[in-house]
Amino acid sequence: MILSDFQSAVKGETRFSDFFLAIKNEVDAYRDLISSDKKGITIPIHVEEDVDSLTLTASHVKNFEYCFLNKEINVYELSYLADALTLCETVTYDNEASKEAVFSFTDSEINGEITYGSVQKTIREL
Repeated sequence: MILSDFQSAVKGETRFSDFFLAIKNEVDAYRDLISSDKKGITIPIHVEEDVDSLTLTASHVKNFEYCFLNKEINVYELSYLADALTLCETVTYDNEASKEAVFSFTDSEINGEITYGSVQKTIREL
Protein backbone atom coordinates (compact mmCIF):
# COMPACT_ATOMS: atom_id res chain seq x y z
CA MET A 1 0.00 0.00 0.00
CA ILE A 2 1.31 3.40 -0.92
CA LEU A 3 0.15 5.95 1.63
CA SER A 4 -0.13 8.79 -0.91
CA ASP A 5 -2.55 6.64 -2.95
CA PHE A 6 -4.71 6.18 0.14
CA GLN A 7 -4.44 9.90 0.89
CA SER A 8 -5.72 10.70 -2.63
CA ALA A 9 -8.67 8.35 -2.15
CA VAL A 10 -9.58 9.61 1.30
CA LYS A 11 -9.47 13.21 0.05
CA GLY A 12 -11.75 12.31 -2.86
CA GLU A 13 -9.10 12.96 -5.51
CA THR A 14 -9.33 9.35 -6.70
CA ARG A 15 -11.87 6.61 -6.15
CA PHE A 16 -11.55 4.09 -3.34
CA SER A 17 -12.25 1.33 -5.84
CA ASP A 18 -9.09 2.31 -7.75
CA PHE A 19 -7.08 2.37 -4.52
CA PHE A 20 -8.27 -1.09 -3.50
CA LEU A 21 -7.68 -2.44 -7.01
CA ALA A 22 -4.05 -1.30 -6.69
CA ILE A 23 -3.58 -3.29 -3.46
CA LYS A 24 -5.62 -6.33 -4.53
CA ASN A 25 -2.66 -8.74 -4.49
CA GLU A 26 -1.65 -7.60 -1.00
CA VAL A 27 -5.19 -8.01 0.29
CA ASP A 28 -5.57 -11.42 -1.37
CA ALA A 29 -2.40 -12.69 0.33
CA TYR A 30 -3.60 -11.19 3.63
CA ARG A 31 -7.01 -12.87 3.25
CA ASP A 32 -5.43 -16.24 2.52
CA LEU A 33 -3.30 -16.06 5.66
CA ILE A 34 -6.09 -14.72 7.88
CA SER A 35 -8.44 -17.43 6.62
CA SER A 36 -5.97 -20.25 7.17
CA ASP A 37 -6.05 -22.45 10.24
CA LYS A 38 -2.38 -21.78 10.94
CA LYS A 39 -1.63 -20.48 14.41
CA GLY A 40 1.15 -18.07 15.32
CA ILE A 41 1.80 -16.92 11.76
CA THR A 42 3.15 -13.54 10.79
CA ILE A 43 1.00 -11.66 8.32
CA PRO A 44 2.92 -9.19 6.17
CA ILE A 45 1.51 -5.69 5.81
CA HIS A 46 3.17 -3.62 3.11
CA VAL A 47 3.10 0.15 3.56
CA GLU A 48 5.18 2.74 1.76
CA GLU A 49 4.96 5.93 3.81
CA ASP A 50 5.67 8.40 1.04
CA VAL A 51 3.93 11.39 2.69
CA ASP A 52 5.31 13.42 5.57
CA SER A 53 2.04 13.32 7.47
CA LEU A 54 -1.57 12.34 7.07
CA THR A 55 -4.20 13.32 9.60
CA LEU A 56 -7.32 11.19 9.38
CA THR A 57 -10.52 12.95 10.30
CA ALA A 58 -13.84 11.42 11.27
CA SER A 59 -15.04 12.24 7.76
CA HIS A 60 -12.12 10.35 6.20
CA VAL A 61 -12.80 7.31 8.37
CA LYS A 62 -16.49 7.41 7.51
CA ASN A 63 -15.61 7.49 3.80
CA PHE A 64 -14.05 4.04 3.88
CA GLU A 65 -16.58 2.73 6.39
CA TYR A 66 -19.35 3.65 3.94
CA CYS A 67 -17.42 1.81 1.20
CA PHE A 68 -17.74 -1.30 3.36
CA LEU A 69 -21.42 -0.74 4.11
CA ASN A 70 -22.09 -0.17 0.40
CA LYS A 71 -20.25 -3.42 -0.42
CA GLU A 72 -17.60 -1.58 -2.41
CA ILE A 73 -14.93 -3.21 -0.24
CA ASN A 74 -14.97 -6.40 1.77
CA VAL A 75 -14.02 -7.19 5.35
CA TYR A 76 -10.47 -8.19 4.36
CA GLU A 77 -9.87 -4.92 2.54
CA LEU A 78 -11.16 -2.94 5.51
CA SER A 79 -9.08 -4.95 7.96
CA TYR A 80 -5.91 -4.77 5.83
CA LEU A 81 -6.32 -1.01 5.50
CA ALA A 82 -6.77 -0.63 9.26
CA ASP A 83 -3.73 -2.79 9.99
CA ALA A 84 -1.64 -0.78 7.53
CA LEU A 85 -2.77 2.57 8.95
CA THR A 86 -2.02 1.53 12.52
CA LEU A 87 1.56 0.68 11.49
CA CYS A 88 2.21 4.06 9.87
CA GLU A 89 4.28 6.50 11.87
CA THR A 90 3.13 9.42 9.72
CA VAL A 91 -0.60 8.84 10.26
CA THR A 92 -2.33 10.78 13.02
CA TYR A 93 -5.98 11.25 13.91
CA ASP A 94 -8.01 14.39 14.49
CA ASN A 95 -9.63 12.87 17.57
CA GLU A 96 -9.65 9.74 19.69
CA ALA A 97 -12.90 8.46 18.16
CA SER A 98 -11.35 8.40 14.68
CA LYS A 99 -8.36 6.51 15.99
CA GLU A 100 -10.53 4.04 17.91
CA ALA A 101 -12.66 3.41 14.82
CA VAL A 102 -9.61 2.48 12.73
CA PHE A 103 -8.11 0.35 15.47
CA SER A 104 -11.42 -1.48 15.92
CA PHE A 105 -11.01 -2.99 12.44
CA THR A 106 -7.73 -4.70 13.30
CA ASP A 107 -7.26 -8.18 14.77
CA SER A 108 -10.74 -9.67 14.95
CA GLU A 109 -9.61 -12.08 17.70
CA ILE A 110 -9.08 -9.10 20.00
CA ASN A 111 -11.58 -6.54 18.69
CA GLY A 112 -14.33 -8.88 17.56
CA GLU A 113 -15.63 -9.71 14.12
CA ILE A 114 -16.19 -6.85 11.71
CA THR A 115 -19.86 -6.76 10.78
CA TYR A 116 -22.19 -4.24 9.21
CA GLY A 117 -23.56 -3.57 12.68
CA SER A 118 -20.12 -2.94 14.18
CA VAL A 119 -19.21 -0.57 11.36
CA GLN A 120 -22.52 1.29 11.70
CA LYS A 121 -21.81 1.62 15.43
CA THR A 122 -18.40 3.21 14.82
CA ILE A 123 -19.98 5.65 12.35
CA ARG A 124 -22.50 6.72 14.99
CA GLU A 125 -19.68 7.23 17.49
CA LEU A 126 -17.69 9.50 15.17
